[in-house]
Amino acid sequence: MKLTSMCINANGTILLGYADIPYISYGVTLLNDKGELKNSFRFNSIYCADKIAANEHGTYIISHSGLEKAVQGLSSSFSVQWTYIGNRRDNINNDFKPKDIVISSSGLIYVTDDSTSSIHVLTQDGDFVANYGKEHGIIDPEVLHINKEGKLMIWCRDGNLKY
Repeated sequence: MKLTSMCINANGTILLGYADIPYISYGVTLLNDKGELKNSFRFNSIYCADKIAANEHGTYIISHSGLEKAVQGLSSSFSVQWTYIGNRRDNINNDFKPKDIVISSSGLIYVTDDSTSSIHVLTQDGDFVANYGKEHGIIDPEVLHINKEGKLMIWCRDGNLKY
């Protein structure tokens, strides 16, 4: 098994994304704060959990980049609640390629899209809210983070950090 991602909740619960070698199956494992197995979920072979983010409501948001490129919201029991594969307007000529993901304290989900060099903003239910890109001074966003003050920080490939 190869670990692909990790997220630690405020309560200390650990989420691990993994791929079984030779990449036949992918999944997520949930451990308690002592590292003991609580639950596990296996995806079909078209998804891989490359990035994981979790909010305080217990809904886990998984960013996939296996054969299918998507972001999925999972319940605390890992059942799929919704799947987002890009916005029709923004991804009409470019396939959605999620790269990084964060969740704000209000529950908004921010996802970088490598194909459109922009950030998609989603609700907790996976509904599209907005898209921010070059017209907003964001050029090739790569890494997202929300700081202690709750502000979105964006690291762009050109070496600029945006707030």
